[in-house]
Amino acid sequence: MTVATARTRSALGMSWTLRDAIVPLELALLFAATLNREKWSIAAVFALLAWEGLRWSARPVVDVAFATRLGVLVLFCASFFIIASSFGLYGGFVDPAKFFVVIVGLYVAGYSAGREAPSIQAWKLLALVGGFTTFAFLSVQGAQSRGLFALAELADREAPSAWSPIASIGGTGLGALASLAMCLLPAAFARAPSGAHAIVSASWRGLVVLLAVLGFFTNIALQNRTPIFAFVGSVAATGVLMAYVKRASVPRRVAAAAILAVLVALAVKAGEILRALAPEYGLAERFMERGVETERYGAWLAVLASLPRHPFGGRMADLGGLNYAHNLWLDIAVDAGALPALLLLAFQASHLPAIKRVVRSAAPSPVRVALVGLGVSFLATFAVEPAMQFSIVYVAASGYALGMASAISARSEVVDAEP
Repeated sequence: MTVATARTRSALGMSWTLRDAIVPLELALLFAATLNREKWSIAAVFALLAWEGLRWSARPVVDVAFATRLGVLVLFCASFFIIASSFGLYGGFVDPAKFFVVIVGLYVAGYSAGREAPSIQAWKLLALVGGFTTFAFLSVQGAQSRGLFALAELADREAPSAWSPIASIGGTGLGALASLAMCLLPAAFARAPSGAHAIVSASWRGLVVLLAVLGFFTNIALQNRTPIFAFVGSVAATGVLMAYVKRASVPRRVAAAAILAVLVALAVKAGEILRALAPEYGLAERFMERGVETERYGAWLAVLASLPRHPFGGRMADLGGLNYAHNLWLDIAVDAGALPALLLLAFQASHLPAIKRVVRSAAPSPVRVALVGLGVSFLATFAVEPAMQFSIVYVAASGYALGMASAISARSEVVDAEP
């Protein structure tokens, strides 16, 4: 094997080493962790942590910024689960301990992934999204009797769990899981890194497109608006990335500005367009009748007004008939008070400089665009859904993406690279 061939295989994650032989197993564990099946998810995260522990013991890494963020995350998990358990929201000690490990463990695993080859990072993000999307799609298919890919809307906007027909899954929760694949789609059109093998790159792009199709299929059936807005936001964020990095060419900036203008027009006329394209589906009517209106606004104001009276949670707030406040941080405040909510917000906000650095770094475009798209999807869901209540694994997955961004930022130079 020549030196050039060895370098090429190493860049693609294809060199014949023990480390690279483990990569398919890691991808399988990530996929299993996000299949939304509690025992599988927890077992997969424990297996990932065991492997990462062995790697770190062989090559210890000291990163003060990562250690500080990890400490804040540990404080959030400890305060949230201790307080919520004291109100009986989580039974016993075992469940909170498992969820604690899942949240902290996926953040650590994400940071470790951010220190690997870019091709491995791209495949790991795909595996992370793939489990969620597969679960959401199979759940929707389980509620229909028209066969695979026979799109029929679900009138009650919920579906039986793909793993437990007697358990129902809310449509907005399933939609949030599938939204990740939709917002990953712009990464399929990002510039491939130099030296990338055409077959490997094409395979990755093809799987991204396939998952995005399943994501759109799921959300049209469930009549969800938020994932549509999130997708538009992810495309717009990609356009901004293309338009404002310093090394972007003038034609590329003009194209990005045109795309943004088209997206604004599409957003304004979304209801009419959906009605024209698919008049038989209720999603168009929901856009026409509701737009961005939602009863959640009242619940948010009610939670904020109740915090001075109930600063330690306990689900004492009047939510106006809703079961949840439909906002990640406010729902955490309702369950366990202001302290855990502020700790989680501080943990997430502390990654903003790292994300900005990654966006402007020399990291390969597919990875940068993927992290931006997934960030938009997570943020949209956290803003309007009770993410901690419908899937703790989903919240933990956002930590995986933040951990990866943190590690890439620590290793990258800001060079205003071209997407």
